[in-house]
Amino acid sequence: MKTCSKILLSVTLFLLINDISPALQTDGAQRLYLEAKRRSFHQEWDVAAQLYAQLVDDYPESHYREEAQFWVGYCLEKTRDYRSAFLAFDSLERKFPNSSWLDDAVQHKISLAEKLAAQRGDQYYMFLRAQLYHKNKDIQYVAAMALGRLGDKRALGILESLRGHVDFDSETDRLIHQLEQSAELTDEAIYAEGTIGSFADENQKRERINPTKDDKVHYFAEHRFEQYKKMTRKDDDWSREDLITFGLWHVLPSDDFDALMKMDAAARTAWLDYFWKKQDPTLTTERNECREEFESRVSIARQFYSYYDGLEGFTYAPWDARGEIYIKFGQPQSRNQAEDGELWHYPQFDKITFLIRPNITNIFGRAIFISSLDGRSMRSVPHSSDWSRWRYLHTKYIFNPGFFYEYTLTDGNSLVRDMTLEARQSGSGLALHYEMPLGEFKFFEKDGLYHLSYKESYVILDEKMRQVVQHETTRRMTKANKREIKKQKSIEQDIMVNLASGDYTFGLKIEDSYSKKVGLTQIEISVK
Repeated sequence: MKTCSKILLSVTLFLLINDISPALQTDGAQRLYLEAKRRSFHQEWDVAAQLYAQLVDDYPESHYREEAQFWVGYCLEKTRDYRSAFLAFDSLERKFPNSSWLDDAVQHKISLAEKLAAQRGDQYYMFLRAQLYHKNKDIQYVAAMALGRLGDKRALGILESLRGHVDFDSETDRLIHQLEQSAELTDEAIYAEGTIGSFADENQKRERINPTKDDKVHYFAEHRFEQYKKMTRKDDDWSREDLITFGLWHVLPSDDFDALMKMDAAARTAWLDYFWKKQDPTLTTERNECREEFESRVSIARQFYSYYDGLEGFTYAPWDARGEIYIKFGQPQSRNQAEDGELWHYPQFDKITFLIRPNITNIFGRAIFISSLDGRSMRSVPHSSDWSRWRYLHTKYIFNPGFFYEYTLTDGNSLVRDMTLEARQSGSGLALHYEMPLGEFKFFEKDGLYHLSYKESYVILDEKMRQVVQHETTRRMTKANKREIKKQKSIEQDIMVNLASGDYTFGLKIEDSYSKKVGLTQIEISVK
């Protein structure tokens, strides 16, 4: 960081404190100021910060206020309370926009934002980007160096443009060379290069994970980032509609999300009804468990994973990276604390464990990583052939939208396994042929015979997911003895339908009340 001249001048004042006449210390603001300086000189940072803050609050007309506000931030920075220090410097900018301390405050904010960018929130990273266009070239330089150290290749052009205009330190040429040698990310938007990839040393603590040149992760596209940015807010006041829309960004492909945002209210409602009906696991009922689950996840993400620092001028999402993962995947099977975040385990989805950093979203590709595959830590297998699959899964599960949901039954029921459904041409109509393992069902004995019965329900929806046919019947089977039951391996049945030309969705539900088994399946059919 460049030398702050006003700080050097103030240090000189430290050495003169004891020479000040007692007559000059009668003013309350001056007494607080000098006591705070004395405490600072002896590195009693906590006490000094409190005294400076008291001066600012108690003496609004004092000419010490601007300087005192600066030293509040400086002392808090020394205590390593980086977020509070950032807020204190930010307060100086807002309260005293013409202060001679502003350039020093901005340079301190840059240093703090570099520390906070990967820990507290995207707003700090956005702040660094904004400083690349500051009117002061020294500040542009400090911001570019901070971004360069964070791996942001955009810093390269700024540094090159500043050559000859500011004094480069010994690190600058090394950083420029490093950025020049780093791989281009053709689909990169605002994300730092070098965020995902392999570990060179399993014992090395890594803040970020770096990709190889030839096998890199697909970052969010520029357009997808712009969609996200338009939804962020500068306050924390979100309506239910805002939250649902933000949740859909995690779920929908970019083109679908674009189209949805351009619709009027009526068209959007109709489109969403269609979209969620396509995901409905129980087409034969009015209830749509998939949509209910999505809306429940959005509510929980907002309730338990929201974050808001209150920094004026910055933008926020309604939840952090944990909320993003919760909306896409739901409740993890297990959740544990790690040194650099939280570990969320989802054995049902490729047996993956996510490492998630709280209080930051993943819009910069810095908050969510796949920490393990198949129960094995990726940090302990640096030369494993699983790296390619690991990167593929990062793209599939982290950088691509999607809603991952497995429908489960309640009330002691369980789903029929290995149930198949296919459409066959039968004369002028169609035969919907289904087959289920007989072993999934139970026979009951009555009058010396063995009986099986189940309820068969089906629905047919047109291409707009509107119901055109609904039917329910009970199917029965009777066998004379157990030997005949064992001979028959499966239940096979045809459902005959006649439909006009068009595209349809056929949904089928089988219920065996005796065994508590339920079969659910559906198929897309086209009639010429």
